[in-house]
Amino acid sequence: MSLERLDIEITRKCKFKCGVCSVRASPNIDYDEISIDILKTRIKEFSKMGGHEVSITGGEPSERGIDFLTELIEFAKNLNLKVRMYCVGYGFQKSEDVSRLKEAGLNSVIVTLAGPKEIDEQFKGVKGSYGIAIKAIELFRKNKIEVIVHFTPTKLTYSHLPYVIDTSYQLGIEKVRIMSFVPQGRGWDNRHLFEMNHVEKSEFEKILEQAKQTHNLDLQFSGVFGMDEIGKDSCLIAKNRFVITSDGLLIPSFALRMDKEKTMPDPAICLGEVNTITLEDAWKSKLLLDARQDSKCTVCTSCK
Repeated sequence: MSLERLDIEITRKCKFKCGVCSVRASPNIDYDEISIDILKTRIKEFSKMGGHEVSITGGEPSERGIDFLTELIEFAKNLNLKVRMYCVGYGFQKSEDVSRLKEAGLNSVIVTLAGPKEIDEQFKGVKGSYGIAIKAIELFRKNKIEVIVHFTPTKLTYSHLPYVIDTSYQLGIEKVRIMSFVPQGRGWDNRHLFEMNHVEKSEFEKILEQAKQTHNLDLQFSGVFGMDEIGKDSCLIAKNRFVITSDGLLIPSFALRMDKEKTMPDPAICLGEVNTITLEDAWKSKLLLDARQDSKCTVCTSCK
């Protein structure tokens, strides 16, 4: 069992109002975001420990600025690390900005698409979100950055998976990542609006099976669905990754990023403050060692 991925939440700022946002991202924050110097230190440690990939997320990563992003990506690439980024796209509407990310070494980008225009706008809480996502996808592909479409099946979106797959195919995208809904942050606040009931889950199971036969796309899965055809439980808490939050905490997984209705992770699963604890010390911590030794993860009581 080895450390493979470092997920970095560089900001919780975002102009969109996605109803399932696990960090309740908003245009304004009331804390100091983690500095690029600390991030570089931890990325260098990660590389020395044999890590392979750095994942940049938010909020919307572009809120830290293109200069910040290119500097961080270039630093990671110079350590021979793969770099990917999650976004909704509004900060990547100019070809010159996307070109800079390509030159810095960005390997891939994950862009959220919830369905057709009206569904996407309802899901993200902003008019024009669909067009923004499509333009960003086109610019990333133009600059030869791999694009993966991100889809979360919810009560609002699950029936629109075929549309998302068809649209991805038409845009030349080869991978669609389907991630289970996790009720954290605004997702917790709005769980009654987004959590699928048993009937809807069964319907989605059928839609998914049909979708697999429509186009020869690589369908990837993340999270816990509870459906046989999706495969094994993909929870990797304590197994192969760390998460650095934008306010400087080190935690084992994004699934533990927010403690449901609270605005901070549960202190019981915080490994420390990233400006003081090294990744190597955290990797050897009792919390993670105990979790790895048990056949069932004990870091949290359930995947929800």
